[in-house]
Amino acid sequence: MILGVDVGTQSLKVVLVDEDFAVVSESSEPYEPVYPKPGWAQQDTALWERALGRAIGRALAAVGVAPDAVTGVGIAGQLDGCVPTGADGAAIGPCLIWSDRRAAGEIADVAADELRRATGVTADASHMAAKIRWLGASHAVRFHQPVSYLVSRLTGEHVYDHGQASTTMVYDLAARDHTDALLDMWGVKRAQLPRVDAAEARAGALSAAGAAMTGLVAGTPVAVGTGDDFSTPLGAGLVEPGTAVCVLGTAEVVGALWRQPVVDEGGLVETHVYPGGAFFIENPGWLAARSSGCARRSGSTTPARWTPPRARCPPGATASRSCRR
Repeated sequence: MILGVDVGTQSLKVVLVDEDFAVVSESSEPYEPVYPKPGWAQQDTALWERALGRAIGRALAAVGVAPDAVTGVGIAGQLDGCVPTGADGAAIGPCLIWSDRRAAGEIADVAADELRRATGVTADASHMAAKIRWLGASHAVRFHQPVSYLVSRLTGEHVYDHGQASTTMVYDLAARDHTDALLDMWGVKRAQLPRVDAAEARAGALSAAGAAMTGLVAGTPVAVGTGDDFSTPLGAGLVEPGTAVCVLGTAEVVGALWRQPVVDEGGLVETHVYPGGAFFIENPGWLAARSSGCARRSGSTTPARWTPPRARCPPGATASRSCRR
């Protein structure tokens, strides 16, 4: 069986699938971000590490599956986070998550047009390079995204996929790698970032520490993984151009695939590398399930008013299988 992990903003979720990719079991462990100041949003990486073992244990126990039945682990999750780590690979501070805006001042002197042409992304405080500059490049031995951080904690390998790398502002779409020009633009050293590999490649195997954290068997292969902007459309079947997707998670993503990178001079859409090598042209949004949850908790509406629209839309609704008005 294969174990899939999603490192979300509001919970960590796991799913166990068999050799036919049928879902056998699933579980989740909730947690929350912290907002120390207006515009700041962060998360303790220990939350993910504790949640991982708990969620995996429940998923295995629910169907009576032994840990040695898991033959591979794949991790996806929130993008644009920045985790500073020390020499031992452990976090030395909280993750500045995707919605954190504290690095707004770090993009003021950046050549935005030059950056967009090289990277396909807009100079923005949410992206990783701005957060590294705010933290100070000498502040840590290495900087990770949430997915690559967990992969490193489980395997000891520092690697992320082209999709995660393409959100950082130091990844050149043409070169398909970090480049010296972009690294210099942000004052980041190449050794401070994970190496880049394919999402489906083997990152490494569960170390003894990784086995203890997950409850799985040491030596179990772990894939490089990717970000949730890409894993969710991929799981929904987006594998070639011709279909657009709207993903409603904590935030929202609307996007489609194309065979070549698209650079939007207006900065409305961004281009990222998609698993398999195509390019995901997306308009990342900030408001979706998180704002709905806040509205429900505030008492401004009742749960009954939120249920019917969802009930009218079956899972996987498309133009040929749409919601009833």
